[in-house]
Amino acid sequence: MKGKVEFRGKLFALASSRRESQISPRRKALLFAGFIVALSLVAKSPPSLRISPVPQFPELPVGHQSPLQAVSILNSGWGPVHIQEVRLTGDSPRDFRSLSERCADQLLLPGRSCTLALSFAPQSSGRRNAELSVISEGRVLPNYLPLIGVADQRSSLESCPAGIEFGNEAVGVASTWRQCKIRNLTEHALQISSPRITGDTPNDFQLGDNTCASRLPAGGSCSVSVRFIPRVSGERRAEVVFDDGSGDVPHGILVSGRGTAADLCMDPELVSFPGLPVGQLSQFESVLVRNCGSADVHIAEPTSGGNAAGDFILEATPCNSVMLAPLPSSCLTTLQMRRILSTFKGLGIPRPSQAL
Repeated sequence: MKGKVEFRGKLFALASSRRESQISPRRKALLFAGFIVALSLVAKSPPSLRISPVPQFPELPVGHQSPLQAVSILNSGWGPVHIQEVRLTGDSPRDFRSLSERCADQLLLPGRSCTLALSFAPQSSGRRNAELSVISEGRVLPNYLPLIGVADQRSSLESCPAGIEFGNEAVGVASTWRQCKIRNLTEHALQISSPRITGDTPNDFQLGDNTCASRLPAGGSCSVSVRFIPRVSGERRAEVVFDDGSGDVPHGILVSGRGTAADLCMDPELVSFPGLPVGQLSQFESVLVRNCGSADVHIAEPTSGGNAAGDFILEATPCNSVMLAPLPSSCLTTLQMRRILSTFKGLGIPRPSQAL
């Protein structure tokens, strides 16, 4: 109704400036109805996403990775869109890499966008197809972008596996060692250099036993081991690189993993109670406790602390002995103030991560 009143005021102000006497009542009614219809159409317009551009990846040998290409997700509708997750799907999602942290769990207002990076990293030869899928509340359309790449076997070296996915690992905790075998595909010996780690986050990976720093005969093989030690949470990617002495592009083994960390958030972070007479109880106030980290969190029992904890009643039954998975898991606890002394009282609830 506020919108209608506002439009009506603007309409008749416009009519007055044009000598209202010259505009018939019927004309005024039709103009006003036009404004209301336009307003109604805008209000009912569905949310929409525009994902562009479609990346054009170069043809690559198996085991190599293309440069990163930027892709934008734009809210082209009239209402906000909550993007919950961006992931690779389709026939061969493991042949592509996505750096999508900036778009995950984001609220895009109309006209706003977020940007992610994509690359082609084939692990098998031939035409490789996948999709960049955007998961949002209400399944806003369009919600995917087609990805196409072509790979061949021109490389003089073959790695098995072509890439290593470590999965989830807690921050600061080392994974088990994973081994990769390198084989010479040519008919002559190759001088293999010592492997090194390059890429986006090389410091999150570590090399171990290595038998590849030597001359590799035709058809011969060697091996190298690597493990994942995430320093921060989120997607971590790198590449174990070998030079074969040919002067061509170095051979690479893609390695990736996700660092996880537990963290809890409270909404609101500060609860303010009104002034009360001594002995009177306040109304209950609710606090939402949610897992804002990337690992499961077990809450044993929320407790109150501080120099006046006795002046507050904590009703935390829904949050007692509960396991919260990463977003959007949460639980609700309530607080009540009971005024005992006529002095200022403060309640401090320790961060839930201290009471896990």
